[in-house]
Amino acid sequence: MRLLWSGLVLLLTLFGVGRGAAWADVSQTNEGGCFRGLSADGSSGSFDLPSANPGCAFRLRTGAYLAGFVEHGYLLAGDRFRSLGGGVSVAATLGQHVEVALQLAAQLGRVEPMSSSGLEVLGPSASLLTISQLKFQLKLHSAWGRLVHVALMPTVRLPGEGQDFAPAPLNIDAAIDALLDLKLGRVLPQFPLTLSAQFGYVHDRSLRALDAQDCMGGTVADCLRARLQSTAAYSVGLPRLRLAVGAQLPLHVWRTLWIVPTVIYRIEAIVGDPDPVLLALLGMQSPMASLQGRFQQWLTLGGRVWFGLPLSLDFGVKVGLQSAGYAMGAKVPRVMGYGALTWEIDLLGGVSRVSSTEEVSKGPLAVASKETPLCRVTGTIRDALGGQPLADAVVRFVGLRHNAILTDDKGYFASGDLLCGAIHIEASRGDHQTTRLPVVLSSGERAAVEIRLPKLMRAQAGRLWLALRSEDGSKVLARATLARDGQVVNLLTEEGGLFARVAAGAWLLRIDAAGYLSREQTVVVSDGGEQRVQLHLVRRGLQPKVQLGSSEVVLSQPLTFVPAGASLTVDSERVLDEVVDLLIHHPEVAVLRIEHVADLQSMDSVLLEQQAIAVRDYLVQHGIAPERVVALVVEGPRRTPAKILLKLSAERFP
Repeated sequence: MRLLWSGLVLLLTLFGVGRGAAWADVSQTNEGGCFRGLSADGSSGSFDLPSANPGCAFRLRTGAYLAGFVEHGYLLAGDRFRSLGGGVSVAATLGQHVEVALQLAAQLGRVEPMSSSGLEVLGPSASLLTISQLKFQLKLHSAWGRLVHVALMPTVRLPGEGQDFAPAPLNIDAAIDALLDLKLGRVLPQFPLTLSAQFGYVHDRSLRALDAQDCMGGTVADCLRARLQSTAAYSVGLPRLRLAVGAQLPLHVWRTLWIVPTVIYRIEAIVGDPDPVLLALLGMQSPMASLQGRFQQWLTLGGRVWFGLPLSLDFGVKVGLQSAGYAMGAKVPRVMGYGALTWEIDLLGGVSRVSSTEEVSKGPLAVASKETPLCRVTGTIRDALGGQPLADAVVRFVGLRHNAILTDDKGYFASGDLLCGAIHIEASRGDHQTTRLPVVLSSGERAAVEIRLPKLMRAQAGRLWLALRSEDGSKVLARATLARDGQVVNLLTEEGGLFARVAAGAWLLRIDAAGYLSREQTVVVSDGGEQRVQLHLVRRGLQPKVQLGSSEVVLSQPLTFVPAGASLTVDSERVLDEVVDLLIHHPEVAVLRIEHVADLQSMDSVLLEQQAIAVRDYLVQHGIAPERVVALVVEGPRRTPAKILLKLSAERFP
């Protein structure tokens, strides 16, 4: 404890007497301390101490950390042990009282013999790689008044096994912690110290990762070497109680540069049974070694550099004060270096940025000189029609550096300090329309407002029924889909046919059935109404009459019309049914040119044009988009019969 207080006094003296450093409370400059870095534990916090206060609601934090050490004589006399660990974490505050965190971490350990002494025990160099943990945390947090923040944090950890990256479900363990933050800066602005505490229990079962190791066929020295290396490299631990206390002192150094020196003291009391293998082996090899100590202690000294953005860089060292003994888990290293990088995103689009001293004097942040008049706004968000209070509505102050606020169960909200004057308050909720209210705040005023949000009218889904029949009137089993703007909806088989419930509007209906030609048709579903469609499918012939060529659609027989008329014959309609099927299955055909080639000097040009249009109309009526077909009459050779060609447009078809 003497070293703890000495380190705290040293840090306060080092960072407090410099003229260039200005005391400031980060929580005040950031409207409640919304920005929180991540701890090595995965959740919000710093270094190896999680914080009870994860910041404002709907924040997403991502971070990565590295920690490592090199120590001589770490395992046995004459060795050098190198360790490097790292991890990535994602944490998010969901609402005002819940934080979830996910962390994936890995560790590399290496043993190197340093001298001839001990070589018989250590043997050759060995490298071990392990996935140390896949961890999930849930933090339930709440504020107690202005100064205290408390949290309960259960944790589930899934460790890796051996050198395999695959998790080991049988070794899953858990922890439960109580967290507390005390912000003295709220009552002592000249000394904005934040004190944190953690107390919990860890049901560590990582010792089971060594169950597969045995000493069959090897010497006692070989078994001892393998057991010690595995225990250290895999960070093997035992069930234990833990207590940690820490202090942070945010310092505004220059412009947007902040430094937050941190000191953390941690002690753990091991309550599980020691490793029986190491207990027996060390009892034979080193009777004087520390085997069954029950306490481990660390002291963490470091700082967090904050650049005025939702970005922080941690650096520091972790000093081992006391190890419990080899048989009680991995030995505590004397000095471990630590570094981390954290980035935070505001999921509601607010600004979690601390301005420079010059910007603060211009913007309506809570940091202002004593002469600057400050105002606050409270209010209630209600439904415009019924007047009911709207919980979880988002309140923003347009153009101001003030974080978004969520209303409580009674629709109430309260802002932080704002510079007085004209402001715009914006309120929104997913099921209501966004509304803005202009407010003029007089000096020192605490204004009360009420904002009413009109309900957002949403379109109701419509229903579509599809009945399919073949040419002889029998039912057909088919697959039908509705498509629009990249969205595809499958129709379900019901007793009355095929059915789908979709949003109102125009949809492209497509039907595919084995042995039948495919069909497409545009259908319009009304808002909250019901649309019934009945279609007839044509059987696919044994020999196709239509084929896709390189520059045109090749027909096995010419298209014909009734004598001296523009109506298609039944045989020609069957051919065009196959053309429709071909165009459905070949969407790459952008434009189909219907060219009626004829001797225009000897034939009626008006009738020829009507016949070409009749072919186009038939294709469009059977589901082909109008922009995909063009009909025209083309001058042909003299004294030749008229003929319709279906050509692929060179301009649109690759």
